[in-house]
Amino acid sequence: MDRLQSLLDQATQAQGALGNETGRIAKDLASCEDKFRQEGGELYLLRADLEAERTRLGNELAAEETSLRELAAGPAPLLLISGLLDETEKQARREAEARKSTVLVAALEDRDSDVVKLLKRNKVPAQQLDLIERLLQSDRADRAGAVAEPMILNGGDHLATELRHLRSTVLPEVKSTIEQKLEVLSSLQERLTRSDLEIARVPTRTPLPPFNAN
Repeated sequence: MDRLQSLLDQATQAQGALGNETGRIAKDLASCEDKFRQEGGELYLLRADLEAERTRLGNELAAEETSLRELAAGPAPLLLISGLLDETEKQARREAEARKSTVLVAALEDRDSDVVKLLKRNKVPAQQLDLIERLLQSDRADRAGAVAEPMILNGGDHLATELRHLRSTVLPEVKSTIEQKLEVLSSLQERLTRSDLEIARVPTRTPLPPFNAN
């Protein structure tokens, strides 16, 4: 019993010493892990992931910029001259009316000439014939007013309709798409900047690894 008590006392002392050692090691471990974090050790372990994420963001940004350049190569620049497009549409409509008036006036001249000849053959009194001729001439003059419109565009009868579609449908859609892409670009650039900052925090050498109690 004395021998066993002695062994028990020794074991109790050893247990106490191990408890103290365990406490010291735990404090050392906490200190090492804290230093590891401060020196960017966790980021170092994630460096590959960070660089892969940055590459992905860079590719997305490049794709969005390419898409935006393609829009700029299309009708997008016309958004800068909306007032000029409005004037162009109005001019196209005036020219279309002028072309129609030209055709109509030519047809009326032929018709009026036939009418006057018919009236003369039927021996209509000169006074009445003169009045009819002046009325027909006045009607043609009124209709011919639009014929004097200068043909600046000369783009065909459908040009005004096409310009209207461009202004009311195509360009608003392009503007909305550009605004969406600019928001995406801003978000990607912000995320890319954060990614660069995180990578910059990664130490150039392997920091002290966390203490492994095992």
